[in-house]
Amino acid sequence: MKGTATGWIRRSWPAVTGTGAAASVALALLVLVCTFIAVAVPRASLGYRTEVLQRAFRATSSAQTTVLADANITGLTVNYLSAAQLAVVQGNVAAGLHRDSLPLTPPATQ
Repeated sequence: MKGTATGWIRRSWPAVTGTGAAASVALALLVLVCTFIAVAVPRASLGYRTEVLQRAFRATSSAQTTVLADANITGLTVNYLSAAQLAVVQGNVAAGLHRDSLPLTPPATQ
């Protein structure tokens, strides 16, 4: 009985699905592979470019990776900062740069 049902399915399968079933499966597989390639290749390329840029930054000297800053400090009644005020501002700037992964290096000793 079991063999008869299997034989009947095999004989009726082409009549039900026609010859397009194999073509549909092949087309679905082709679309799946093309979609994977379309997503994976640009992602790998972006990762490679990021890695190359990071290597270029590591290879540069400290003079080429210097961060310059300028500030307009409002609320001052005079045009200069005292040593204490300058130290506070320097500490705030250093803390902000350290938070952004740009720590200050100590001044060069001469």
